[in-house]
Amino acid sequence: MTKTYLEDEHGNKAYIEYFGSEEKAQKALDSLVDCKDCKNCINCKGCTYCEDSEWCIECEGCKNCKGCTDCKDCKGCINCTGCKGCVWCEGCVNCEGCDSFEGRISYINNNSLINHTNHINNKPKEKNDD
Repeated sequence: MTKTYLEDEHGNKAYIEYFGSEEKAQKALDSLVDCKDCKNCINCKGCTYCEDSEWCIECEGCKNCKGCTDCKDCKGCINCTGCKGCVWCEGCVNCEGCDSFEGRISYINNNSLINHTNHINNKPKEKNDD
């Protein structure tokens, strides 16, 4: 089975099978602002060179991320690789293989989101409880 997709002039792709119709796939592509080389993303702004990153929603200013999937509301992440389902990340650098499954379970159980802010090399910034 071959996948059919639409592609814009910036290399962004929207797979018709994923969105359910050509019209919805085009709407997803049209929602991207200044993005380049992303797949199946919606409402992202200024993400560039995110190779094989897909299904991201409302991310902004991410650069050089590779193979990240299902991220939401991330801002300014740089050089992240293989992250999955990150929510509200900001300023993450060189993260590899972050998986917010535990964060999602925490959200479901506690009705609050984990904010993965300022990861550097996959280590969260230490909290000071003083």
